Amino acid sequence: MRYLRDLVLSLVFCVFLVGGGVSSRQDAAPPVKHPHPSTKSFTWRIENWGSCNAPGGCGEGTRVRHIWCSDLEGRSTLDYLCDPSEKPETAKPCFTACRHHRDKLQWQVGPWGPCLPVYPSSTINGQIRAFSPLTEIYPGMSGSAALTPIEEYLEAAGNHGSDFFFSLDEKDGEALGVMQREVACVLVSHDLQKTHRTVDDDNCFTVARKPDPVRLCGIQTPQDCIVSDWSDWDGRCPDGCGIMNETRTRTVLVAPSNAGKPCPELMETRLCASVSKCQIKLTAEIKSSINEYKLKVGEWRQCEAPAGVVSADVLTRAFGQRKQGRIDFSRKLENFTFEPQVGYQSREVTCRDLHGDIVDIKLCLGYHENQIFPQKVRPCVVSQDCAVGPWSVWSKIQDGCVSSNNEIHAEVHKRKRSVVSIQQGDGQPCPHLIEQRKVVDPEILGKCIDKYHWLPSRWSPCVVTRGDSSSTSITPVACGGGVQLRTLTCVESQSDRPVPKEMCNSLDPAPTVQRCEVACPRDCEVGQWSTWSVCKSPHCSDISAELPSQGYRERERMVRVSASNKGVECPAVREVQPCAHPACFGWKLGRWGPCELDPGLVKCGEGRKIRSVICESIDGVALDDFICAKQELKPPVEELCLQPCPFDCVLSPWSQWSTCSHPCSSNRQGALRQRNRTVVAPSGPGGHPCPDPDEMLQIEACNLHSCHGYSWFTMPWQKCELQNSTSTLNTVLQQSPTFNNELGEDESICGRGIQKRDVWCMEGNEKRVKDSKCQYLMKPADMRICNAPCPQNCDVSSWTAWSHCPDECIADITAKHRIKLPATQIRHRVVLKLPRAGGTPCPQLEEIKICPQKREMCKSHTWLISDWSQCQLPSNVECGQGYRTRAVACLLNNKTRVDASQCMQESGPMPVMTQPCFMDCEEPCVLSDWSSWTTCEQACGGTSVRRRSLLGLSASRPVCRDTFKFPLIQTQPCPCSVYESKPEGEWSICILDQNNFSEESANGRPLGTALCGAGRRFRARACRDKAGNLVEPSHCGDTGLEEEPCFVPCSADCVMGEWSTWGVCSVPCGPGIQKRQREVKMLQPTLNNGRPCGPEAQTKLCNTPCSHFKWAANGWDDCTLDGEDQLKGCGAGDQRRNVRCLYEPPHQTAIEVSSLKCDQETRPINYTACHVTCPGECVVSMWSDWSPCEAPCKQGSKQDRTRSILRAPAIHATYKCPPLIEVQECILNLTCFTYEWKSTEWSSCLPLGGSPCGEGIQHRSVACVRSDGRAVEDNFCSVRQKSTPTEKYCYVDCPVDCEVSEWSAWNETQCACGGTGSKMRRSRFILTNPSETGRPCPKQLKQYKPCPVVPCFTWVRDEWSKCNLYGADCGHGVVRRNVTCRREYTITQADEKLLPMAISEELCYTGFKNLPQVFNDRSFLQVALDLKKEDACYVPCSGDCEVGEWSRWSHCHRSCKDGELGGYQTRSRAVLKPPKQNGEQCPAALWETRPCFSGPCLTYDWVVKDKKIICERSDGEVVTGGCESKRRPCVPACSVPNSVCTPEGVCACVTGFGGRYSEANRRQSARQLKACVDMSHVQMSQARRALEEAEIQARFYYPKEDDMSVWMFAMIGVGCVFVVFVALSLYIMCRNPPANEAEVPGVERGTAATQTVTVRENPQNAYNP
Repeated sequence: MRYLRDLVLSLVFCVFLVGGGVSSRQDAAPPVKHPHPSTKSFTWRIENWGSCNAPGGCGEGTRVRHIWCSDLEGRSTLDYLCDPSEKPETAKPCFTACRHHRDKLQWQVGPWGPCLPVYPSSTINGQIRAFSPLTEIYPGMSGSAALTPIEEYLEAAGNHGSDFFFSLDEKDGEALGVMQREVACVLVSHDLQKTHRTVDDDNCFTVARKPDPVRLCGIQTPQDCIVSDWSDWDGRCPDGCGIMNETRTRTVLVAPSNAGKPCPELMETRLCASVSKCQIKLTAEIKSSINEYKLKVGEWRQCEAPAGVVSADVLTRAFGQRKQGRIDFSRKLENFTFEPQVGYQSREVTCRDLHGDIVDIKLCLGYHENQIFPQKVRPCVVSQDCAVGPWSVWSKIQDGCVSSNNEIHAEVHKRKRSVVSIQQGDGQPCPHLIEQRKVVDPEILGKCIDKYHWLPSRWSPCVVTRGDSSSTSITPVACGGGVQLRTLTCVESQSDRPVPKEMCNSLDPAPTVQRCEVACPRDCEVGQWSTWSVCKSPHCSDISAELPSQGYRERERMVRVSASNKGVECPAVREVQPCAHPACFGWKLGRWGPCELDPGLVKCGEGRKIRSVICESIDGVALDDFICAKQELKPPVEELCLQPCPFDCVLSPWSQWSTCSHPCSSNRQGALRQRNRTVVAPSGPGGHPCPDPDEMLQIEACNLHSCHGYSWFTMPWQKCELQNSTSTLNTVLQQSPTFNNELGEDESICGRGIQKRDVWCMEGNEKRVKDSKCQYLMKPADMRICNAPCPQNCDVSSWTAWSHCPDECIADITAKHRIKLPATQIRHRVVLKLPRAGGTPCPQLEEIKICPQKREMCKSHTWLISDWSQCQLPSNVECGQGYRTRAVACLLNNKTRVDASQCMQESGPMPVMTQPCFMDCEEPCVLSDWSSWTTCEQACGGTSVRRRSLLGLSASRPVCRDTFKFPLIQTQPCPCSVYESKPEGEWSICILDQNNFSEESANGRPLGTALCGAGRRFRARACRDKAGNLVEPSHCGDTGLEEEPCFVPCSADCVMGEWSTWGVCSVPCGPGIQKRQREVKMLQPTLNNGRPCGPEAQTKLCNTPCSHFKWAANGWDDCTLDGEDQLKGCGAGDQRRNVRCLYEPPHQTAIEVSSLKCDQETRPINYTACHVTCPGECVVSMWSDWSPCEAPCKQGSKQDRTRSILRAPAIHATYKCPPLIEVQECILNLTCFTYEWKSTEWSSCLPLGGSPCGEGIQHRSVACVRSDGRAVEDNFCSVRQKSTPTEKYCYVDCPVDCEVSEWSAWNETQCACGGTGSKMRRSRFILTNPSETGRPCPKQLKQYKPCPVVPCFTWVRDEWSKCNLYGADCGHGVVRRNVTCRREYTITQADEKLLPMAISEELCYTGFKNLPQVFNDRSFLQVALDLKKEDACYVPCSGDCEVGEWSRWSHCHRSCKDGELGGYQTRSRAVLKPPKQNGEQCPAALWETRPCFSGPCLTYDWVVKDKKIICERSDGEVVTGGCESKRRPCVPACSVPNSVCTPEGVCACVTGFGGRYSEANRRQSARQLKACVDMSHVQMSQARRALEEAEIQARFYYPKEDDMSVWMFAMIGVGCVFVVFVALSLYIMCRNPPANEAEVPGVERGTAATQTVTVRENPQNAYNP
């Protein structure tokens, strides 16, 4: 048998080889599973259906697909191995739409299925795999059809992108899920017949896009039950006979939800150790003290709809009748219409004995003779819980981020849900329909600067601003200082798309104002022209050459200040003009020497005087005389002269040449100058006579050059053009080596280019002439190399979103509103980079379009409410309390019924639909329920009233109108209180109104917030009663705040007038001061932080050198003799000359000015006494100048002057010659002076250019001043003592006004009820700090406003009453309590006569401090705030289940991290005693929840206490559950080297190390780690054995998956035959083997197998020795 077994195994191996030889297909669909165990390993595989093959190209056709058999690993095998009965079909009919079918095809979609969990981790190549429940719900989806690209999921979810995934993250309390629906292509008409045929989807692809079959959804994360720790044992074990067990309980802290783990047992019992043999026996006395029977009232059953409802007035219900002005409701309610239904509730009333068995009710009535029998049936409103739809997808309504100072700006998400059915009767109220959550996790939010940033515009040109916002408030600055302005745009960091500025409020704004300086272009300054040179020839280098007839003369001027980059370039500094007879050389004449008498003459007579005559080139080089003689004869070197004898005529020396009459000469006018001399002594007898008077006047031409010269004029350089030709560049570089390396700001170099300019020859810099006129001057370059800037295209941001289009709808016709005109939408973009160097210009930056005009009615949602019905009672109830009902619907535009949630959000809570009514059981009278008590209108006295009315025909019955029996009005006196309102605290500052738009501006721009204008100031007022307690302000006729108008005056800048012209210089010459002034125009220069006034006067330096003012004296006229001397022709007389003060700058023609400009101390005399010497008398010359006094001017020092004898007297002359030397004393400031350096005061700071502010220069002059105060030339003073500097830079402040942000919203967090003194606050911050002369910042950056003084309100809940069983002994009853709204601290300790007074509940609802606005449903709030006034209670009967008291409500369980507003509280109770056989069973729910929205947010985590791991709540409560998702600590800590604590709380080795565990704990679930062994040190034998085994496995041949070789099947067949042959041979030859031979191979194989398994079972290289 053993060998037969081996044979069978061999055959199986053969079959395995055959099955594994065929490869699997990659495009195969999932295998079709076979249910039979025998063919379990082989399944059918299918390919996708092929295309529809229709014989005629369209219409009916067939689809085919390939099917094959494969094993579980996907490899193809023989078909007979799969179950033929399960083989899928290979062909199916199909339909291809023809062209005439196109308009008869449409997509048909089914409803969305349930949301089932799918996680992004299960994605395959960007696709989400739908898990098995989906395929079970929709069996038609299989294979690739179960995969839908994730991009389509996102599109189906509303294109939410990454935000949607974020909202479905498990961190947010939700998991990712998918919803699925059927989408099919349907043919609705075929062959002129209506049909509804599902065809292939390919047919509808040409009609429309296929609707998404799958969309993402959110699944709430399951919440497991969390319970508290066990309480202590109750310790009720008796010492003797009694209770034989004790209990302990625990409470539910967090109830399970969303299919979370259920709660464990809440009670444990144990047997008391002291009770052993005690038996409990009831004595006869005990029996007699206990009633034998008890009346038990059961629990009210669920409200049921009755078979019929009867009006209490036994009248037909008028609900369906139309009345004037009422809405007609049919009994069959329309969709979205809600109306309660009156039903009935029933309960059992039974009699129970001591064993809990039900007995005859009469037995209990015998013990309760005077008892009212409990009611078994009562009217009710059929209960219906409020049902809401699923939450919508979270939508982000406010982005969030973390600012640079780590201030968190929460990201707000919002979602909504609709009402499916509303609450009716005792059903559950509607929860909140709108939910918001705030994301405050910094890791999720990210940095604000990473998401948004302020994009500043380019700085404006430099301007000067005024304080107002007029059109002239901004003046461009051409030169000098000013400010630059720019705007900030909030943009997305990734796209630079502009977004609302609120997104960047958390970012620090960049400055929008900065100082600037426009470099004043420095114009070229040149000196005066030099005198014209002699007429010269360009060929003077060749002396032997013949000179041309035409030459040129030239003149030059020096460049004193070079031009800056944008300044006016220098004019020509050289000019030429043609001239005749050019000379390259000439004779240089020296001065004549003294007259030397001829030999033999001693005192007078003829003589000779000589001079030097040298031949020189025009460059001053001495040449041989013969060279000059070629051109002109050599002038004489000596000439005759006369030394006057006593009777010769004596003439005065020649006077100085007068100034030239014209600066140049022309054909129309010539320039002349003259000089003269006079007769000093006439001739006597025999003497040399005087010359003719005409000979004593000389006139000659001067300034012979023409009035115009010729020079080169250069035009500005043109734009640099890129040049790719190297040869052209080299040619230009050779001609002009100059290079322009200047580039604009932010410009880059694209290569070398060429700049060109025009160069003209100009006459007098006024008229263009031929270039040949300037041939003697070097022509400036007209081309140069330059750096060509790269063209930069304009770059703009993305478009902003279109501005909001207003609701252009048609108002209701009955409202008599006009149709609004179409509005416009605007979007804009900003310039990121301006174009440069010929780049593409900027496109349009703003687009405007007309809003699409909607022809829809304006949407309004209002409640439609029917009339109250008659009082209704179920048919099985005869009298007592009933209900009136009415229908409620939500109407859209008073027409269409819509979802009620629309009206809840727009028109408030749903109106009340039921109202109790009462039908008297004795009289046929039906009354309504009592209304609420009216409020007390007056402070003291008066009554409060409540009313009810008769319903239906009751009003016409006399018995019902009996007010004594059926009162319709009840009154109660109002409390008499005296209230007094008094102010609390001081007045606030003036707070501007929100709608106050003043024309305030700063830096020439209008402000976004008002700084002045009309406002109001506030003061708190407290309304108190006579005991001093706060009451509502309405009792005192105010609001808790007192206010009065006020006004914040606007700021006014100082307005200055225009500057006057500069005044005259304070000194006639030398350094002086000029002044100008302006006036303040306003009477009050600066008001309320306006710009201050500037200086009213300015000074500047003036300095005209005194050396430029010179005295010019003409020659003396002839001496006019007096009286008799005229007859003699000699004697005493007087003579005159003209003395003028001339202003003669260097190289300029002198002009006559006022004589005050010249030095009065050196003024030449213009009148003097003269003496005409008679013949024979001595003649002397004019006095020389006085010799200088010793420096410094000393008292007593002398100076002299001399004169010489021009003609000696005759021998017999009467008068001798006068003295030739004259001496006088040196007198300070009269005949001698001292000199010193003196500096003036600094001038005013005058800004450069025409700007009124910015950088400027202050000057002062340092001059050499004579002791009489006149400035003289610097050489009179010592250079070493000269003061420096003479100028310095200064700055005139450009006004920068303070700019502040808008006010924040009022922060009312400090406002509290019940007290005074609290204030709300708002703030603003400085955006731009002011400069010295700018408008200062307002002092108030924070404003405080008193909070209204209101009392605190609170709910007062009385104790629950005893359980009211309505006369029964046990069972279910009702407990009641009063819940009233009262003021806190209404009763003071000093006055106990004041009773608590209930006030309107509305004050407690609206004054609840922690109530979010989304919780506005009163039914919901009554549950959440624990305002129930009635509750069920239970008193167990004998044998019934006994439960404990309800625990306290737990904390409000919600996820604060996810921003959840609403949560729930849980309370529980435990079963204390199980029921007996006939007793009432325990309630199914041992815990219950209620909504909540306040309280701390608690978390759970593992903690180690007393070497035990426990789960602890953040407040210290030990719990069970809640920590499963946390990392569990290891106890004891992992002390083994190279070990870590795993999340499961187990010590394990790190990667690369194997664990060694203790043998004693090997069987335990938590093994104790002893050591971690490095796996690299494992014995080589084990490694070698593993390698050998791996090598053996590698030798097996595994064909490729796409191999289908015939040789493979042949080899497999041969192998199988060989295996069969070997098996048979072994069976025949080895029928009886020895026992030891049979066992050894098994041991070896087992060992090897064990070793192999050991390696494979330790994938983490755990080392086991």
